[in-house]
Amino acid sequence: YDLRVGFGAVGAAVGAYALLNDTGSVTAPVARLADRPALLAVAAALLFAATSVANRFVTTRIPPLFYAFVIYAFMTGGLALVRLVRSERVPTRGLVRGRLLVLGALTALRTSVTYVAFSLATASRVSVVLQVSVLLNVLAGGVLFSERDIPRKLLGACCIAAGVVLTL
Repeated sequence: YDLRVGFGAVGAAVGAYALLNDTGSVTAPVARLADRPALLAVAAALLFAATSVANRFVTTRIPPLFYAFVIYAFMTGGLALVRLVRSERVPTRGLVRGRLLVLGALTALRTSVTYVAFSLATASRVSVVLQVSVLLNVLAGGVLFSERDIPRKLLGACCIAAGVVLTL
């Protein structure tokens, strides 16, 4: 058993605790696990873990960029079908405006790059490295959404990132 992995896990846990402890109470991060947003995040994390394994399995058998294309084609068709069933007008004019188009392109690029990474490395390594994005999320929270206490959150994010690096 490698000690770095243990230190990495502790670092990531301390970082997550610091990110969630916005009230200063010792038990606040644990109490927040019962909040609806936290429960949804846990559900998303479980789904992410399951799909990470599936993505690794699929991208070692078919080209990852083709897989990304198929995933987005199915999502587009499924969402369009939901809109049609609900008799809602598809906002085509809004879809081609600059920001939404850029966001869609960046999301497709991110997915494609992620699938290529899954085809080249184990799911556990790729999934762990993806968690470094918490640093960017904290910065975006401060810059774009005027969130407070960014230094504490950045410290927590750095602990998580350091923990991730130690587990590699």
